[in-house]
Amino acid sequence: LFSVLMEEFGNNIEESRAAEGAGGDLRWTVRGVVVFFAVSLLLNAGALQRSASLTEYGGRRDFLVACIDPVASVSAFLHADRLRLWIESIRLSEGEQNE
Repeated sequence: LFSVLMEEFGNNIEESRAAEGAGGDLRWTVRGVVVFFAVSLLLNAGALQRSASLTEYGGRRDFLVACIDPVASVSAFLHADRLRLWIESIRLSEGEQNE
């Protein structure tokens, strides 16, 4: 099947699609990735803050806490961390039921 398709379309399938403008705009792709990671950071900021506060004392901990504290404050203000807390509570309650 693959050899039949290659004979019919040739080896430049992607080149012809790109020449037609079938690919997406790179700016929209970058914006989408940035928005995805920003939302992910806001949803997980509380957990990241708890994790950073549990690291051993030193420069690494100070850096992590200093970086995540403002984001965690914004997340708490927007109540974005509630979704993760809700999912964690469901997961923990299901874990207790399984035991």
